[in-house]
Amino acid sequence: MTMRFNVSERDKPFVLTVSALGGSGFFGMELDLHGLVMMEASLEFGAALSMDIGVASGEVSVMGGIYFKMKMNAGNTASELTGFVRINGSMSVLALITVSVEFLSGIGIQNEKA
Repeated sequence: MTMRFNVSERDKPFVLTVSALGGSGFFGMELDLHGLVMMEASLEFGAALSMDIGVASGEVSVMGGIYFKMKMNAGNTASELTGFVRINGSMSVLALITVSVEFLSGIGIQNEKA
C-alpha cells in the first residue's frame, strides 16, 4: 500500500502574486508501509510584468528558485538539490501571431548513499 500527499503538482504548481512580485511551488511526499519512499519540493520567487497596447500584448517574468528531491529504495538514498533561474516571455500581435521564449539555467548537486 502506498500513500501520496501533495500540495499542487510539479506540472501544475500553486501560484501567488501580489502586484508585480510573485512565486510558485509544489510539495509532494510518498509513503509506504516501510516509511518514506520519496519527497520533492520546489519554491520560486521573482517578478512578472504584462502589458496590453491594443494591437499587441506581452508578458515577461524572471524567477529564481530551489528544487529538492529525495528518493529511498531498498536502503539506498538518492537526493538532488538544484538552484535555478527561469526567464520567460511572450508577445502576441493582433491575436494572430504569438511568440514565446523560455530560458532556464540551473546548478545542482546529486548524492547517492547505499
